[in-house]
Amino acid sequence: MRVSVDKLRRWLLVGAVALALVLAGFVGYARYRARHFLQQLPGKLGVDIKSETNGFTYSQSIKGKTVFTLHAAKAVQRQNGKTTLHDVWIELYEREHGKDEVSRTDRISGAEFEYDQPAGIVRAAGQVHIDLQTPAGSSAHESDNENDGRIHMQTSGLVFDQKQGVASTDQPIDFHLNDVQGDAVGAEFNADTGVLVLRRDVHLRREDNGKIARLDASAAEVRRNDHVARLTNATYSAGDRTLRATTLFVDLDASGAPTQMRAETVAIIDRDGATIHAPRGVAAIGADHRIHDMRLMDGVRFASANANGASREAHVSFDTQGVAHAAEFNGGVHFRETAGTEQRELTAEKVNISPLEGNGEKKIVATGSARWSTRGREVTSLSADILRATVAGGNSSLSLRHVRGEGHSAMEQMLAAGALRRSTADVIDITLRQTAKGNKQSSANMVEYAVEDGNVIVIDRRAPDAKTHAAATESKAYAQHAEYDGATKRAVLTGSPRLESPEISLSARRMTVSQANGDATAEGDVKGTAAGEKGREATHILAARAELHHADDLAIFYGVAGGDARLWQGSSQILAPRIEMERAKQQMRAYSIDGRSVRAVLPMRDASQSVAKQKMFAGVVRVTTSALVYSGSAAQPTAHLSGGVKMQQLAGSVSAQDVLVTFKTAAGKSSRTAMPAGEVETVRAKGDVHLTQPGRTGTGALLVYTAAKDEFELTGTPSAPPRIVDVERGSITGSSLIFHAADDSVIVAAVPGKRVHTETRVDR
Repeated sequence: MRVSVDKLRRWLLVGAVALALVLAGFVGYARYRARHFLQQLPGKLGVDIKSETNGFTYSQSIKGKTVFTLHAAKAVQRQNGKTTLHDVWIELYEREHGKDEVSRTDRISGAEFEYDQPAGIVRAAGQVHIDLQTPAGSSAHESDNENDGRIHMQTSGLVFDQKQGVASTDQPIDFHLNDVQGDAVGAEFNADTGVLVLRRDVHLRREDNGKIARLDASAAEVRRNDHVARLTNATYSAGDRTLRATTLFVDLDASGAPTQMRAETVAIIDRDGATIHAPRGVAAIGADHRIHDMRLMDGVRFASANANGASREAHVSFDTQGVAHAAEFNGGVHFRETAGTEQRELTAEKVNISPLEGNGEKKIVATGSARWSTRGREVTSLSADILRATVAGGNSSLSLRHVRGEGHSAMEQMLAAGALRRSTADVIDITLRQTAKGNKQSSANMVEYAVEDGNVIVIDRRAPDAKTHAAATESKAYAQHAEYDGATKRAVLTGSPRLESPEISLSARRMTVSQANGDATAEGDVKGTAAGEKGREATHILAARAELHHADDLAIFYGVAGGDARLWQGSSQILAPRIEMERAKQQMRAYSIDGRSVRAVLPMRDASQSVAKQKMFAGVVRVTTSALVYSGSAAQPTAHLSGGVKMQQLAGSVSAQDVLVTFKTAAGKSSRTAMPAGEVETVRAKGDVHLTQPGRTGTGALLVYTAAKDEFELTGTPSAPPRIVDVERGSITGSSLIFHAADDSVIVAAVPGKRVHTETRVDR
């Protein structure tokens, strides 16, 4: 923002100090000296006059100390009671209380003065010159240089009403003090009240660092007894800035030096139109005649071409050179700036701005519901009890380098497609990305790096995605420490991190969450729970590492060397080096790695028979395989086991190269689960099939189990027909062997080309 502490410089200083000195000096021929001199002048003329070549000198003393001395080339006493003095030069002396030495000498001179004793009126015919010595100026006898610390004044038509104690003129007045030039039209001084009025068109000018500084007012008034000067409709211009006030008060000390300025309806205007407005303003001035601090009150407003702001009060401090050094804004502070395609905003109850040592940067401290935000291609905001920010040197806008939130800190980022990331912590520390010079496409003030400490909670909300058909989701992550990298848009969470979503809950030693796509990675002692569908148990997880892929609704779990990832639901259990769960498709996939097999415990149909009558693929089945793929999204849920399979239970075991298990579901409904479980409908095993039952073994190329018939059929190839070896029946071979579980019968089909059909029943 262009209107800032960097631009609240010596806008009031030079002109205000000069005006105060001029106004204070204008009343330098004080009431006592001026009035008593005029009262005693007519009575003293012709008395004790020492004439020298048609001239005279008169001195007035009080208690042996000369108060003033009058020099005139000629005096004419008229019959009408008027006295005319020609070529008059008057010196008025002032001493400090209790001292004999003259501390100040003022001069008044003119070509002709006329005194009307009956009317009590003194008039100056022609020009009048007044030289008033400032408290720091030289004595009248020491220098005639114009730059001698004196106020030099010139006017005409000066009239003094002795009875009213008022000196006035309606003519122009010119004055200068060193390099300060000034003028006004009309003046009035009341010797009784000590009030000096410059009636209109008051102007002061001086050169300030090669530039002309001006102070203009429609009128001015100095109340000497109250030590205050007032300017009406004052305008101060210096360099690129202008100060305007409907009323400007200047408080003076006993010597006439300004100590404070008070303004009403203040406006500070920069050359490019940037403005600061306030109903009231106060500036304190030190002994060095510089503004030390300035207060704007009762509703401060800031505005420029691309920024605006407001606060109840603003307090600006200045350094020893009169340059704005620090600022404090109080009460409903609100700054807003537009930079290219971005909008930046800062709100707080109180904002302090001060320089940092040695590097030219500035520190901003915002307290009380503090909130900083930037809106561009993304929207980022940070709120906290206390916000501490760093602004690059020379940059008066809200483009920040670094922001730190302390106490109830919250960072919120609105991402593309309606996604939202919000994090809260005790402390949030953000480093902001800076725009490359001339790169308008670069997004400034976006988060480059962020560190969050203490009770960290990260919330990710994602809107529905029409392209991927992904539903709206919300996930939460918890940790004690988090680090966010803006380049990769990834957050790393440590300190007992935990991730929760409607689908899954995970804890680990370390987690990485992607802001760009919602993906997450968990590492070290991963524990989790995947929510089950209504009426089903949840799936529990143990792993060394986990990956969550948001777009595919895919979760991948890894084991470590010497240990497997483990998933279980109720009595179902899968252990494997790698396990994948894709809930959107109701798929679960488990794979072997480095020779480590996939192991599973699958509860199938419960059997009510004794162990001797136990049916195959009923009860709990233990599986060892190289790969297991379960799909529950189709109308017929299946479990596909491949790469060498062994299925074992109390009723026997089956081994093969490939096994496909189908499960029963309610009519027209899928199982909607990612874990294989339920009542078996069919089992199809192929490739080097081996069947083992109590007292019986069999081999073949294909084994098909049908639960509805409670039977399985074993077949082979023409060159290798199926074979069963029974401890009671011996060896049986045929084109196919059908086992009936209900009566333990076997049907043997003839080998093609041979008319053989054998059916044997054995009672047990």
